[in-house]
Amino acid sequence: MDPLFQEIAAKHGVREHIARSSTIVRQGADMPSMYYLLSGKVKIEQTAVNGKSLLFAFSGEGSWLGDLELFGDTDEVNCTVTTVTDIEALR
Repeated sequence: MDPLFQEIAAKHGVREHIARSSTIVRQGADMPSMYYLLSGKVKIEQTAVNGKSLLFAFSGEGSWLGDLELFGDTDEVNCTVTTVTDIEALR
């Protein structure tokens, strides 16, 4: 991790352990925080109008969650993020 990011994270971030199979955020909800994944893996999927789930991606260590909502024009999340493994994240 970049030293400057470590310094900022130590001052302002909250380290969080999230258990396997936990939903971090559901499609249509407001994104509560932005997350930086320190370890573990999540899956990102969207539910289509017909009710089927579409898998977009898997993300892991070094990935950001919530950046589109933070820098975009909406707080509403367009996908569901679920942990595949236990994760450690900065919030």
